[in-house]
Amino acid sequence: MGASGSGKTSLLNIFGQRLGLSPGSKMQGEVRCNNKLLKKNDFGKFGAFVQQDDVLLETFTPSECLKFAAKLRTCLDAEEIEDRVEDILSRLGLQQCKNTRVGGMLFKGLSGGERKRTSIGYELIQIQCC
Repeated sequence: MGASGSGKTSLLNIFGQRLGLSPGSKMQGEVRCNNKLLKKNDFGKFGAFVQQDDVLLETFTPSECLKFAAKLRTCLDAEEIEDRVEDILSRLGLQQCKNTRVGGMLFKGLSGGERKRTSIGYELIQIQCC
């Protein structure tokens, strides 16, 4: 928690290796999960976060978004991807809309909540894989 501009998102981006430190910057401290000290590259093995604004492709369905993410971000084979995608869709309550286009400015698609849950699934697809 913190005030606007205090660096919350920047810190998460550094942990998630979406952003590097500026030249000359240093980061100190420890990150622990269940009292286990994590190394620099361990964040993606146990955690992820969803940005405020999603980056979903408007013409994809939730199912296609998750399959795309799994192919990019995991070492799962095709059958494992199918199983993982179905599990995440079910857990996030996206079964009813799994074949609905995300949509955007030009055409209606998923509701705001469905979009956010699809974004969460996009991040969850890689947790504890490989």
